[in-house]
Amino acid sequence: MTGILVPDLLRPWLLPSLEAPDVVFLCSVSRGLREELKWLQSFSVKFSRALFIDEDVIESLAQTIHGMPCLRHLSVCLAYQHSSTFSSTLASSLCGLQLVKLTLDIRHCNLGDQGIQAFTKTIAQLHSLTFLQLRLSFNRISRKGAQDLADAFKIRCGTHGMTDVVLDVDINPIADGAVVLLRSLGVRRLRLDMAHCRIGDTVAEELASALRNAEDNPNPVVYGGGQTIQFRSLQELLEITDLQDELSPQEIFESLRHLTDPEHPNLSLEQLKVVEAGHVWVNEDSNTVFVRFTPTVPTCSVATLIGLTIKAKLLRSLPQRYKVDVEITPGTHNTEDQVNKQLADKERVAAALENPALRNLINNGIAGTDRPDATLLLA
Repeated sequence: MTGILVPDLLRPWLLPSLEAPDVVFLCSVSRGLREELKWLQSFSVKFSRALFIDEDVIESLAQTIHGMPCLRHLSVCLAYQHSSTFSSTLASSLCGLQLVKLTLDIRHCNLGDQGIQAFTKTIAQLHSLTFLQLRLSFNRISRKGAQDLADAFKIRCGTHGMTDVVLDVDINPIADGAVVLLRSLGVRRLRLDMAHCRIGDTVAEELASALRNAEDNPNPVVYGGGQTIQFRSLQELLEITDLQDELSPQEIFESLRHLTDPEHPNLSLEQLKVVEAGHVWVNEDSNTVFVRFTPTVPTCSVATLIGLTIKAKLLRSLPQRYKVDVEITPGTHNTEDQVNKQLADKERVAAALENPALRNLINNGIAGTDRPDATLLLA
């Protein structure tokens, strides 16, 4: 038996009005269905990026999963959600299940090392697991988080452990943690994405050595930003180090170009020339990203909202070391000084991003634009 719960199937025009209680209702089924859920062997749940998922929703989902003792195959997609405690809540719901196949898509969830620790402890306890797909891109995982992952994999990748692993840790500063992680993955089939992980020449050499000396999996396939690379030499391995180049204005522009206009949701900011490649600057010395945007008319009433959307997108996408400044192009708006002052005020911006109504509008403008451009990562 298979159960599929996908709020994405809801009509798109209903999404802006969908509140957390509605999503809770979707996740926690009625008592009449709970008996049927007990016998499900496969279950999949995916939330639309346009939805804001809070702790109540995650708790409801966790209770539903925990009440399915026959579950063997589970797939959960919570990509682009930023709930502060969902990792521990969701991870605890998996304990005690006899899962054989597990897929977790938790890209861009701002987990950090602490958030990822809850999942590593759970993975180590899933003794029946043979297949694991773990998508962790854009989560601020450092070498410590990579070490925690490696410790879990060492436990689960033994003689009778996992045989197939798909692991995406791209765009995380794991650095030399990549070597520890690779050495822990003694599985039959492995797909590992370590693009944009601050892998220097020394780490690259160690990775090459680990690949040459691997016995359980002597020739794994490693994916770098969408491009399959079969590492047989140091020269090929070093191709991945090219991804450490300084952040370019073009990369910033690519991440902003598809943001949608609040008044014209079918048009992008690029199409309206609100954002342009020539109005983006990056200063690596001061770790500053500066963006200017041009409202469509001098009397534009949503200029502040556009600026907040741009700023929110960059704050979610960039490493924390970067300072993000967003301003109106001089001379293009009647109240540009007032808007610029609001966008420069950290407390005002933080309060605006916490406001449910504004956050919903901002998320609508960002939805579908957070996926990194693989061609840029390999440029």
